Order: sequence, then C-alpha cells, then structure tokens
Amino acid sequence: MQTNKRHTLNPNIIAARYAVRGKTFLKAQEIKKEIDSSKEKGEKNPYPFDEIVYCNIGNPQMCNQKPLTYLRQVISLCEDPSLMELTDRYPKDVIKHAQELIDAMGCEGTTGAYTHSKGLLYIRKNVCKYLKQRDGVEVNPDDIFLTDGASTGIKMILNMVISHHLHGIMIPIPQYPLYSAAISQFGGSQVEYYLNEDNNWEIDMDSVEKALSDALYNGISIKAFVVINPGNPTGQVMTVDNMKKIIEFCFKNNIILLADEVYQENIWGDVPFNSFRKVLEMMPEEIRTGLHLISFFSVSKGFYGECGKRGGFFEITNIGKFEKTQMYKLASINLCSNVVGQEAVELICNRPKPGDESYELFEKEKNQILGELKLKANIIYEALNKCEGIHCNPAMGALYLFPRIDMPQKFLDECTKKNLIPDEEYCLRMLKKTGICVVPGCGFGQLDNTYHYRIAILPPLEQIQKTISFIQNFHNEFMKEYK
Repeated sequence: MQTNKRHTLNPNIIAARYAVRGKTFLKAQEIKKEIDSSKEKGEKNPYPFDEIVYCNIGNPQMCNQKPLTYLRQVISLCEDPSLMELTDRYPKDVIKHAQELIDAMGCEGTTGAYTHSKGLLYIRKNVCKYLKQRDGVEVNPDDIFLTDGASTGIKMILNMVISHHLHGIMIPIPQYPLYSAAISQFGGSQVEYYLNEDNNWEIDMDSVEKALSDALYNGISIKAFVVINPGNPTGQVMTVDNMKKIIEFCFKNNIILLADEVYQENIWGDVPFNSFRKVLEMMPEEIRTGLHLISFFSVSKGFYGECGKRGGFFEITNIGKFEKTQMYKLASINLCSNVVGQEAVELICNRPKPGDESYELFEKEKNQILGELKLKANIIYEALNKCEGIHCNPAMGALYLFPRIDMPQKFLDECTKKNLIPDEEYCLRMLKKTGICVVPGCGFGQLDNTYHYRIAILPPLEQIQKTISFIQNFHNEFMKEYK
C-alpha cells in the first residue's frame, strides 16, 4: 500500500490553513534565496531592495528586539551552574534566583530532568502569586498547566472539547489563524462572530447572538467561545462592560470561555487591560462560581518576546474534577513542557523587585522596549491613514495594525478575471516591489467585500520609518495604476 498519496492523509490536516506562514511568507522566503544567491554569484540583484522586512509575525527577537538581561542571565546559570562562581559577573539576585530554580527541580545541580506534567510545582506556585497580584484572587497551583507556549495549551483544550464535526467553537472575525487551523485539525465546526471595525473592533453582541442562533439552527452544538484580548490581528482592548457581556453570554448558554490574553502587557491606548479572571470576580456569585473559564498566557509577547523559548501556561477556573483529570492525562502524554520555557514563565511572573541588584536595569529595558513599540504603533497608524483608500484603527494593544484597503474596482475586476484573491494579490505585489512581508486579511477572516492586511510593529524604529515610506509609495503607485 502506498502511504504517500493524498487520500492516505488525514483530511482534517489537509483542510487546515495557517496564513501567517502561508503564501506571502513562502514567497518572501523564495525572494530572499534569490537575493542571497545573486550576491554569492556576484550578479545583479533581481529586486529593487536588498532584504526582506518581516512584518508578518509577532516574533520580536527575529526583528532584533534585545532579550532581557535578567532572564538570560538566570537561564544561563540554570543551564550551567558552574557559572555561579563568576560572582563578579552575575548580580547576587540573579545567582540566588537561579539556585532556587535548580533546587526546585529536586535533582543535584541540574534542570535537565522531566518535571511534573503540569510543570514544576515551584514555578506554578510563583505563577499563582503573580495572578493574585494581577487579579486579586487566590489561585490553586493545581489549576495551572505550564505549556510549550500558549498555542500548545490552546490546541490541547480544543482537542479535548471537539469530538464531532458538529461541535462548534465560536471565534472572532478577524481571528488569529491558529484557531481556524486547530478547529479544522480536530474536525470541529468554526462558528464566526464579527468584530465591529467602525467601533474600534469591539465585539458586536448582536453578531454573537446571531452566530449562536444560526449554529443551533444548523445542528451545531457550541462547546467553547474564544476571545482574544488584546486583539490579534486587530489590536483592540476590551472594556470591562464588553467583557461582562461575554461572560454573561457564555454562562447563560453553558459555553466554556477561552480567553487568549497573551498580549496583556502590550497596551498602547487609554483602555487598560483587565483579565477575564479579574472581571469574573466582579460578577454575581452564580456566574462567578459557575462559568467555565480557561485563560492563556505566553512569554512570546509582552516586552519579553521569548518566542523560541516556548513558554506559557493556562489557568482553569470552575473546571470539574473529571475534566481536570482528563487535562492532566493529556498533559502526561507529552510528559511535560520544556524546562527552559518553564523557567522563562517563572522569571516573567517573578521579576526583580525594588531593592534587588537587577531591578533598575530590568525596568529600564522593559520601559525602553514598550516605549519603542508604542511609538512604532503610532507611526504606522498615522502614516497609513495618510494614504488614499486606506483606513486604519489605532492600535490599542498587541503587536499589529489591521488596515482596510478600498480596492479600486478596476483591480477587483482584474482579480476576478484571473481568479485571484484581491488582498492576497495586493500583498504579494507589495512584497515584490518593496520586500515588505505582511499577511493578507483573507487569512484572518473579514466581512465580505472588505480587504485588509496585518502588519507587525516589530522591526527596529529606523527600519519602520523606511518601511512605512516604501508602503506609502507602493500604495500611491498602485492607486494611480488602477484609477
């Protein structure tokens, strides 16, 4: 039997799509190889630019964001404890913290062993302290699962709740493609509710109610409701009032609320971040003790940007004993999340404190990174809105903007004739003209007859200024061509 044929593969895998590293990104990789090859051969560069600017993904250190000194120092000591002898090189609080992590492993001077499948208890306890400080609520370490980034935890929960093609997961549109891809992978149904672009991408409760009603009419049982706050790709930050409505909706309809809160420290506007766990505590007792809530966190975002460390966790609230046992079983199948990622989670949740030798440098690095991100978000927002036919909401949070493009009818007609997706074709043209890689809005979902792209704010400030100038020039020429 041949095993390399399409019909032998899981059709759910074939159906899954992940636009962030999709067609535009793959083309960018091809172009980079062509440019590198021409340089090696001493030939003329076939493109009018020398490098690819990756604005397609939230990968801060790929865009030269410097890692936090404190985090890297502690992890280096955990990996090589002999470095602790260099007391003139490492601050005392760094050495102390590293030693505590090594001791917590229960081994003799190493962090190379498997941990508990939920993650090292010492780390989970410190996560609980962090959450109590953030939300004012006591958390049980047994309700914390350390994972290889937030994505692994999200897929684990979706895998648990989807067991039939008529099991539906409500997701925002636009959404982060991890959700649509995972729902396809596990054979469930994607149930879309729409964010209101004209109201800073706030959740439209009328759309939520309609999505539920339509799903039930079609025989789909809603198992979970996904909310991304701050928003990806839209950058909105939810108000407490809007969050309460979502909580009430999920409680009333007996739906698990999945709160993707990985961008919680990326706040650029006037609306502060509030976790769903914190807002749940404001609700009447029946809801407070009855809503099934799972919240996700990652060390890949914020000001830390440790994507490659693959550290994250999820917190469960009001989840029953049987369900919790099944979560533990699923975690056990993977043995445990990687220990360096667990260490990174602990270091983000247990930061240097005033009076510690490392505190001043940690705060300086944190504020510099967040300050530059906010500045870049504003620069891109203002520049895009100066372009004819581009409308962009301000980035209230997260690491992206999601501008809308009013495509000229002549261009739309051409795309229809050639069977092209308009915003994908626009992004590919921009890539070939400027070297700037963004993600077309069709990969995130959008209202019919609207066209967007997601642009990350992560490249260095001087590169952002050049990038936005190239985007403006490309767009102006594009509009001129199709008038």
